[in-house]
Amino acid sequence: MPSKKNVKAKGRTTRAADKGKRRELVLVRVFVAIEAMKSAGLDLASVAGGTYNEVTPRRRLVYTTLADFIPDVAPYEVVAMVELHPTAQGVRLVVKEDAMHDDLWTERSTMGMDSSLDRLVKFLGTRPGRRATTR
Repeated sequence: MPSKKNVKAKGRTTRAADKGKRRELVLVRVFVAIEAMKSAGLDLASVAGGTYNEVTPRRRLVYTTLADFIPDVAPYEVVAMVELHPTAQGVRLVVKEDAMHDDLWTERSTMGMDSSLDRLVKFLGTRPGRRATTR
């Protein structure tokens, strides 16, 4: 189980006034990252597996994955933690993940997690009988 020391918080916070500019910046970063991955000969999609270290139903999930797909870098473990916190409006989701071996790969990992969370928000917002979800 990871301690709070070795788990680095990832995520983003934006004020409503900054959202338009932030989205544009994110799209530029995604395009640059895709082009960099293509030029490095990396796949744009991957399958990840891991080990669940802690499962607390409806509260907390901690898992470890193996970063074994990075050229010229020895495989290493990455620990992630997902927490669910009930709120008056619904549920607050907190995701924390270890930093990767360098800033570029940490940014790529963050963009991948952001993309997954964006798809989750879209899915939850389109389910019948569910309240729309906002970030």
